[in-house]
Amino acid sequence: MLMQTNFKSFWALIVLIFGYQITTQAQNVVQRASEQSPKDQVQLGHDEQLIEAQLYLTENDLSNLDKLKLAQTELERNPNNPEQIRAAFNAAARLNAYPIQEKLLNDHAELFEPIDVLWLKHSKAIFLNRVGAQTDDLSQLQQANDLLNEVVTQAPVGSELALLARKDRVDSLVKIRQYRHAIKESDQLMAELPELPLYVKEARADAWSALNHPFKALKIYNQIATTKPIDEQMQQKIINANIDAEYYTRAQQEIEALAHKPKKGDFTGTRLIDNPAYKDLLFSQVRLNALRGNTALARTQINKWLHDAPADPWGLMLKGDIATYQDHYDEAKALYSKAQSLLSPKDQYIVKTKQAEMSLDLGDWRTVVQDVKSLPKDKESVEHVSERLAVEKGAQIIVSAGRPHATHPTDTERETQRDAYLYSHRLEKGHRFFVHTQRVKTPEEGGTLHSGFVGIGAELSLFPVNIKLEFGRGMNINRRGYLWLTGQYHINQHWEAQAAIKLNSDQVLAKALNDKVYGNQYNISAIYTASEWRSAGVWFDALDLSDHNQRLGANIWLRQDLLRHDRWRLNSYTSLDTSKSKKMFTAYYSPYREVAVETELDLSYRQPIDGRISLTSSIVAGAGRYWQSDFSPQTTWVLRARQEWILGPRFSISYEFGRRKSVNDGLADINNYGSLELNMRFK
Repeated sequence: MLMQTNFKSFWALIVLIFGYQITTQAQNVVQRASEQSPKDQVQLGHDEQLIEAQLYLTENDLSNLDKLKLAQTELERNPNNPEQIRAAFNAAARLNAYPIQEKLLNDHAELFEPIDVLWLKHSKAIFLNRVGAQTDDLSQLQQANDLLNEVVTQAPVGSELALLARKDRVDSLVKIRQYRHAIKESDQLMAELPELPLYVKEARADAWSALNHPFKALKIYNQIATTKPIDEQMQQKIINANIDAEYYTRAQQEIEALAHKPKKGDFTGTRLIDNPAYKDLLFSQVRLNALRGNTALARTQINKWLHDAPADPWGLMLKGDIATYQDHYDEAKALYSKAQSLLSPKDQYIVKTKQAEMSLDLGDWRTVVQDVKSLPKDKESVEHVSERLAVEKGAQIIVSAGRPHATHPTDTERETQRDAYLYSHRLEKGHRFFVHTQRVKTPEEGGTLHSGFVGIGAELSLFPVNIKLEFGRGMNINRRGYLWLTGQYHINQHWEAQAAIKLNSDQVLAKALNDKVYGNQYNISAIYTASEWRSAGVWFDALDLSDHNQRLGANIWLRQDLLRHDRWRLNSYTSLDTSKSKKMFTAYYSPYREVAVETELDLSYRQPIDGRISLTSSIVAGAGRYWQSDFSPQTTWVLRARQEWILGPRFSISYEFGRRKSVNDGLADINNYGSLELNMRFK
C-alpha cells in the first residue's frame, strides 16, 4: 500500500503527480485519473492509489510542496536531523499527506509528542473523508468521522487542533448523512466564532439542502458565491437548490450564465474531449424544463442527446424520469430497464431506486418491497425511497366533513356528512385493513334524520388488480347491514378500469331510508390518461331500490390542463351527466329524466415553504345547464376557493368554501358550503 512505501518513494510519487495537477486541478478527481496515460498509471499503481495521491494535492499550493521538498533534501543529507524531521512532518501536515506523517512518526517516535499523534489522526481523517467522498465509500467516511471524534475528545480544550477538528467534523457529518448533527455542530461553532470558514458554511448549506430546507441552503450558497469564485460543483448546488425552492426563473438564469461547451481541451491542450460540465448542465436544463411544465421541450432536448449518445444510461434514465412526469409508466419502465443493462454493477442501485419509486407511484407494493430489500442501505437515494416507503406503509387516518347552508329560496340547513377512515399499517405485500364510520344528518320538516354506517374492511394489493372490501351495519334509520366491493384494474399507462358493487348503498337518500327503502348499486367505469395534461373517463351506474324504483345513470368527463408554468396550473373539467328513474310516485327526490352539463376552470398556485411544507391555493369557477323532465332548463353555476397545506410527509389539511346554484324540480337552490379534510400518517 501507499503508506507502506519509503520516504523517497513518497516524494517521487508527489513530484510525478504534481506535473499533472497543474493542468487538471479543476476537474473531478476520478475523471482525472481515467484521463491519464496507461504509462502514468503503471508508474503510479492502480487507480485507487492514483486517486489517493492526487487528492493530496488538489486543494494545496506549490509553496507547501516546496517546503516538503526542501525538508526531504535536507533529510537526505542528514537523515537524523530532528529539526528537518519536524519540518517535514509539519509540511506534510499542511498537505494532509498523512502517510508521510505516519512514516516519519513511526521511524522517529522519540521526537514526537502525543499531540503530534492527534495531528496525524486529523490528517488521516481528512484524507479518508476526501477519498471516501470521491469513491462513495461510506465505511471510509465513517472511519474519518470516528477519527475526528477522537481528536475532538482527546485534544486540549480550546486548542487549535480541537477547533480545527470540530470545523472539519461538520463536513464529515454531512458526508455520512448525519445532517441534523451537522447543523447542531455548526450552530455551536457560530456561537463561538465571529465567522465560519467557507468550507464549513458550504457543509452547513449542504445539510440544510438535504433536510429539504432549500431556502436556508440558498442563502448560504449565495453568500459563498459573493465571497470567492465558485467551481462547477458549487454552481450545480446553487442550480439544484433553486429548483428545490421552485425558483425556476433563477435556476434558468444560473444555467444560462454558465453556457458550457460540449467539448474542451484535454490537459495537454492538443485534443478535444467531452466536457462533463456540459452534460451536467444540459441534464439540469432538461429537468428544469420538465418541472416547469414544458415536458415537450424536455423530451426534444434529451432525444437530441440520445441521438448522439444512444448508449448513455444516464440519458436513458433522465428520459425515463420525464416519462414518469407524464404518467407514461410503461415507457419509463422500458427506458429504466435499458439503462440498467448499460450501467456498471456498482451503479445498478441508481436505476433500481427509480424503478422502486415508480412502483410506489403505481401502488405495486409487492414489487417495491422486493426492490427496496435488494438495494444497498448505505446510498442516499436508497434512503430517500426507503423513507417514502416507510411513510406510505404506515398507519393512516383520514377525517372529512362537509356542511352546506341554503340561502335561496329559504334560509335553512342542508344535509351534513362526516367520514372517518382509520387504516392499519400495510403488510409486507401491501395489504391493509381499516375501520370506517360515516354519519349523515338530514334536516326535514318533521325533524332531523340521522343515518350512517360503521364497518371494517381491507385493501388487497394484487397489482395490477387492487381490491377494496368493506362490510358492516347501517346506523339509526338505516337498519341493515352492508357490503361494498370495488375492483380496480391497471391495464397500461393509458387505461384503467373499475367495477363496484354496493349492497345497501350510501347513495340512497335519507327520506327513502326513513320509509325503509334500501338500494343496491352497481357501477363500472374507465379512465383514459393521455398524459399529465389530459385525461378522460366514463362511468355507468344502476341503483336498484327495494320499492321497485330503479335509477340508471351515465357520465362522461374530460380534464384538460390549459396552463402549466412553474407553480401555476390552470385546468378545465367538463362533464355530461344523465340519469333516468322509473315514472312512479316517491316521497323522496327521484326525477324521471335529467341531464346536466358543467364546465369548471381551476386556477391554482403552489407556494413552497421550507421543510417539505407547502400551500396550494386554488379558485374554481364553473357554469352549466340542467334539464329535468316536465320543467324548463336552467343555468347552474359554482364558485369556490380551496387551500391544501402539506405539513411534511405525514400530515396534510385541506379546506374549501364555496357557493353553488343547483336546480331541484324546476326551483333554483342556492347554497353556501364548506368542507374540511385531515390526513395523517403514523410510523
